[in-house]
Amino acid sequence: MLKKAVLSILFLSVLATALIGFAHTKSGSFLKPYIPGMSGGCPIGADLPLSELDKVRDSLLKNILGKEPLSDMSFLGFDLLKDKKADVLEWIKSKNLTHIEDLKKNQIHIRSFDATALKQKPDHLDGKISELLLVFSSNQDLISVVLNQSFSQKEAASQYFQNRKKALLLQYPTPFFQKGDGSVAELSALYVNQSIEYRFSNARVSMNIHQLKENQYNLNEYVQRLVKLQ
Repeated sequence: MLKKAVLSILFLSVLATALIGFAHTKSGSFLKPYIPGMSGGCPIGADLPLSELDKVRDSLLKNILGKEPLSDMSFLGFDLLKDKKADVLEWIKSKNLTHIEDLKKNQIHIRSFDATALKQKPDHLDGKISELLLVFSSNQDLISVVLNQSFSQKEAASQYFQNRKKALLLQYPTPFFQKGDGSVAELSALYVNQSIEYRFSNARVSMNIHQLKENQYNLNEYVQRLVKLQ
């Protein structure tokens, strides 16, 4: 009951998007019963044609976007302004990666693979990648890249978050919001989310980290763009 109450409070906050995004991953699937509307699965775009799903995604994203455009949409070596689904599938084949393709939502899940297989590996990200989610439009454009990484040691989780946050602040000096610095002390508390997010007129860039299970620290980092760019 306490866990459900805490998660309900978090859902009502501005940082709820981090939890929802995490709930779409294998590691975060246990959260769905606690998030309104997700107990039976994700309600967004359920049974919609891909062209209609594009409209739903853009409608939701437009409600929270900022004013200035993002010109560089590269993340982990993927380019959301150029890459198509065929490019991603070619990379998967070249690295001999096992993947799961969700044709209804036009997305690809890749789980538990070596970080060296990434097109561009961030510093301090070593070992296995827990999960990578790649989302495509009805035109097969890459519109979202989501990295989900699990850490068993809070020191490693803290170091990665803090280094990536510094890199983001150098690249984009003014975040839309940020909470916490991802220190070891802050990560010791259950259900407390540390995050930084940028909102542009055409995309959103976000990173968050939290401990939702004892000694399991989950980091989500993603870039999401509008399907229909202005």
